[in-house]
Amino acid sequence: MALQILASKLAEEAAIDRQMERRENRRHQVGSGMRGDKIRTYREQDDRVTDHRSGRTWKLKDWRRGHWPKF
Repeated sequence: MALQILASKLAEEAAIDRQMERRENRRHQVGSGMRGDKIRTYREQDDRVTDHRSGRTWKLKDWRRGHWPKF
């Protein structure tokens, strides 16, 4: 009887650990959803696109065509 109780408690703890790990992975992938989590900024009036992950900037018309020379 004691082994069954111990096994169920261990299984419950393992399930909680997996759930927490999944939750943390999702939070890392999704982000907070705030303005600071943006990936790119498109500025039509300045004719540029800025990728905030790499810090690179391109001319908007070139970026739309797939030609990505540095600004």
